[in-house]
Amino acid sequence: MPENSSTVSEPPEPRRRLFLLAGKFWAFFFALGNLCLLALLLLLIFLPGAVEKQVNKVLAELNRDGALSLQVKHIGLFNSDFAFQALQDQEEDKEALRIVSFRLEYGPFEILKRRIRRIQISGVSLCLDLSGEGPLLPLLELLPASQPKDSAQEPRPLAEIVQNLPFSFKHLLLDGSLLLYTGQEEFPVACYANIHCAAPGHWTYVFKTRNSLNSLVSYGICAFDQEQINGKLLLNGQSAFLPNSLKERLPEGLDFSLQGLGSYSLDLNKPKQSSIQAELDCLWKYKHDELKIESESEVRLQLQEGRAAAQVSAIQGSYSGYDFALEDIKLEQPLQARLELSGQLKLRALQQALLTAELKLQKSAELLKLTVRQKPEQAINALEFYHAGMNINSSIKALEAELNLDAELAYQAELELGVSSLQQGEMQAESQSAKLQLQGKNGSLKLNADFRGLLLQLASQLKAQAAELGATVSLNQGCWQGNCILPQGSVQLPEQEIEAEFNAELPLLWPLPEAETQGGSLNISRLLWQKNSLADLQGGFTLSKDALSYAAASQLCGLQAQLYAECFPFAKKQQPWLKCRLELPEQDFDLEQLPPKLLPQMQDFQAKASLILNASYEYGAGGGRGEASLRLKNGELSNNEKNLALQGIRINFEMPDLPRLHSAGNQLLAFQSLALDNIAVNSGRLRFRMEAPSAWHIEGLSLKWCEGNLKMESARINPENRRSVFNFHCDRLRLSALLQQLGVGLDQGEGRISGSLPISFSERGLRVRDAFLYSTPGETGSIKLRPSAGIAAGAAASTQLSFALAALANFDYEWVKLNMNSEKEMLKIQLASNGRPQDKLYYIPKDGSLEHSELANEFTGLMLNLNLNIPLESSIKFYQDLQKKIQPGGE
Repeated sequence: MPENSSTVSEPPEPRRRLFLLAGKFWAFFFALGNLCLLALLLLLIFLPGAVEKQVNKVLAELNRDGALSLQVKHIGLFNSDFAFQALQDQEEDKEALRIVSFRLEYGPFEILKRRIRRIQISGVSLCLDLSGEGPLLPLLELLPASQPKDSAQEPRPLAEIVQNLPFSFKHLLLDGSLLLYTGQEEFPVACYANIHCAAPGHWTYVFKTRNSLNSLVSYGICAFDQEQINGKLLLNGQSAFLPNSLKERLPEGLDFSLQGLGSYSLDLNKPKQSSIQAELDCLWKYKHDELKIESESEVRLQLQEGRAAAQVSAIQGSYSGYDFALEDIKLEQPLQARLELSGQLKLRALQQALLTAELKLQKSAELLKLTVRQKPEQAINALEFYHAGMNINSSIKALEAELNLDAELAYQAELELGVSSLQQGEMQAESQSAKLQLQGKNGSLKLNADFRGLLLQLASQLKAQAAELGATVSLNQGCWQGNCILPQGSVQLPEQEIEAEFNAELPLLWPLPEAETQGGSLNISRLLWQKNSLADLQGGFTLSKDALSYAAASQLCGLQAQLYAECFPFAKKQQPWLKCRLELPEQDFDLEQLPPKLLPQMQDFQAKASLILNASYEYGAGGGRGEASLRLKNGELSNNEKNLALQGIRINFEMPDLPRLHSAGNQLLAFQSLALDNIAVNSGRLRFRMEAPSAWHIEGLSLKWCEGNLKMESARINPENRRSVFNFHCDRLRLSALLQQLGVGLDQGEGRISGSLPISFSERGLRVRDAFLYSTPGETGSIKLRPSAGIAAGAAASTQLSFALAALANFDYEWVKLNMNSEKEMLKIQLASNGRPQDKLYYIPKDGSLEHSELANEFTGLMLNLNLNIPLESSIKFYQDLQKKIQPGGE
């Protein structure tokens, strides 16, 4: 058999090697695969536990104090979900914090490195206490107190703090609400936050809050490596949509709305290089009583280079008809320096400019200082103001006020006015200059006022002026003290032709002193009427615990007078708070002491008397009441032209109920003798009552006239009545005296008559109507008449009259009757008598008449009738002159 057919040939060497290499590769691959499968199996077994353990560590960092109640909803390889709750009050189950969902999103291996991709917090409810009764953030009270910070330790950079956090995250989402508790209600404020890591050390954020239509939006970038935060703000707010509890904390009547945009750049390493800028459009209104503020202004806020500043374009308002405005308001607060607010204050009244001044408020560590100053270029040289018929013209030369709001509250102010005038209707007041200075501190003050060139006019009725007027008032420990000095002043009443010069120093003291204190004066150096001196007065003030008194001595038309006045500021309701008293002690008075034109009715009269006058007046809550009394004795009144002489005058007159101008009854006017032409009254007594200055009631009149009595019982006198009638009762008047005083002639006979004598007074003068007087029956008398020249001249033309006059020359009568009547300006007298002439008469009866006879004849049983006309011209003229003098408006 051949050799090559019985044996197998071996492969070549390269192929064998290739097979060996491939076998080793697959053996390694399968071994590696088995290891991977084993590792994966081990990862699947142990990874969830590791993840859960790492998540628990993260949660442990969040809840180290155990204040939070944790509820695990889900823990997975890629995310976990939890819920948190913290109770502020266990009994009331009141929450300080609640989180419905706290979701962590991560990769399985990222969580092992404490890296979290996304944190999403939903349903957050965090309580804030604004009532002031508890902590602002109740959650912080549940956490353990942190260790005190070492003040010497430098603050760590923010980047380092973030880098050293127990975990890191890329994205944070938060939505929920803040529960604000005000003590009256609890209301939510919706919140949303979105924080994203845009690059290492750089984070973007968006933050939003909203309650009703009030919202705040902030977004920007935070660079931890540079310690800088940059962002913008959007703000919208309206008071109408605030919760009720917050509305109640706002001033009543305040309503506002605002919206604005701001930007900020905060450098956490260098705060002075931080900057904030914002612009707000504000519309707000405020009204309280008469104060009304309504302003639509632009507000600019800025914080830059360590200086905080705010600018407000304008604030406008009004109060009781006055408008005011604050314009260009600037508020600056440099860091480590004092706060400063400045602006321009404008005051207007009824659209008329009153004042423009700069306002500045400065605050340092211990002092708050307010300054108002008027610049010279802002001085108002012509200020005009009109209101309710009042016109004010002035010029403000300077204004400066300063207030230090510190412990002492020191302040001072100064106002200087130029020429000023005030006019309302017919009243006008002027001042050439005025200066007011006020300063004080801590409950004390001092005020100085100086006026120059004062003038007060009331049309043509009054003119008062003073060269200067100064006042000083101070307040110390609740006590006011000062005085007002007017060195020299004058008053003129042109229509009354009255002038006065005076000076005054008025004390100002409150409360009134315990001990009686004297101070101050009021003096009238001259009181003139029609250039005639009437009076002067010198008086001083006295202050005591209960009253302010004034006492003065005066020369009143040559009469010594005393004036007293008392004011009781603490008087009770039923007590008077003002008492006045005028006294004229008993003294002699002569009419010549009065200026002639003071009583023009008395120019032709001479009078003198001894008088006493007392008057008092009280005023209180129920009104005023007073009384006055006049006592006059030994009075004399005469008028040579009118042949009038009145002696022994005595007057007692009282008015018990002032200011009513009436008297009590039984007032007295008496005299010892009265002579008027032929009329002679031996004495008289009149009892009367004044019902009003124009109405008088005569209660009784008794006169001794013609050696008899003349009486009148009751009558009213009223000058407004055109005719007044008075009925006088005559009792046993001597006939001869009556005939003589009536102007019939001189009678020396004996006889008495009685009867009534009605006399009327009217515009036409004195009139006698149906006067009837008669002798007493059974009582005879005689007439021995020598007729007056006028009657004797008239008898020459009448035989009957000449016979009657011849018979009455010596006539005895059995009875006599007398009738009198007035006709025009004549008094008609009818005398009837029955008797016989004592002498024979040269007359003889013939044909029922009488004729002259050469022989004297004797007459017996003669019935005699005599008619006479007596002129009343002088009596009527005297009455008419007197009526003109005493009637209202008489001269």
